[in-house]
Amino acid sequence: MLASGRALVEEVRAFDLRQRTIRLAACAPAPLRLLRDLLAELSPSRHLTCGIREEDAAAKDLPAGHLDLAVFRAPAEDPLLVSAVCCREQLCVLVPPGHPLAEKSALLFRDLAGVLMLQYKDAGF
Repeated sequence: MLASGRALVEEVRAFDLRQRTIRLAACAPAPLRLLRDLLAELSPSRHLTCGIREEDAAAKDLPAGHLDLAVFRAPAEDPLLVSAVCCREQLCVLVPPGHPLAEKSALLFRDLAGVLMLQYKDAGF
């Protein structure tokens, strides 16, 4: 009886923690940090769990109740999920003088196809 009583207490504690926890996933570090900090400021008494997750996995975890909020690159195609724009990024491409892209005043992503780039670990998509 004592063991089942302890198990019941642990279940109640776990349930209580789930009620006070916001579970957040994002496809990239920048929006994850932005929303993590905003949620921590708006709900300081709530526990926050967050991490990077592939969009396909997050799209399955939201309706299954394993996540409360997820950040995708584009609105979700699932009609049961509500989408809203949370941020936009301004990106800069730096190239040395004489590089074929140096003469352009603006770039499209297709202009970067095949261009070798250095990127910080865990940055972007």
